[in-house]
Amino acid sequence: MKAIATVKETYPNGTALVEVTRKSACSGDCGSCHGCAHPEERVRVTAQNPVYADAGDQVMVESATGAILGWASLLYLLPIALMLAGVLAPASAESVNILLGLAGLLAGLLVCMLISRKSKKIRRLTFTITGILSPGVGLSNILDGEL
Repeated sequence: MKAIATVKETYPNGTALVEVTRKSACSGDCGSCHGCAHPEERVRVTAQNPVYADAGDQVMVESATGAILGWASLLYLLPIALMLAGVLAPASAESVNILLGLAGLLAGLLVCMLISRKSKKIRRLTFTITGILSPGVGLSNILDGEL
């Protein structure tokens, strides 16, 4: 994920506090969907600062989403896969298959809960400042390769 952010503070440990303006799903065009309660939200996060950006700089911030998407898909699919394995397992009666399916679903949900709790403690989503933007540069310019 790429986003434009403003550096609010820098720290001696090579990180910076950045503020990212997150837009709603309709990209802030609330007239098109008539339903946004909060069209824009400002989020402050700590990011690695290898480019030595200073407070007040407009910067490009990136986060690695591949690993997160992989874990999310695993956590969504695991309970369903275990439920299907229980339902489709050879059994003497249909009621046994239903119980095996429910047991598989519950086991999958339990594993997901444990992984989710452990992942919150171990690692968090990391952000990195990848560049300092010149005035007038927008995200569309960067994504189009005009930088």
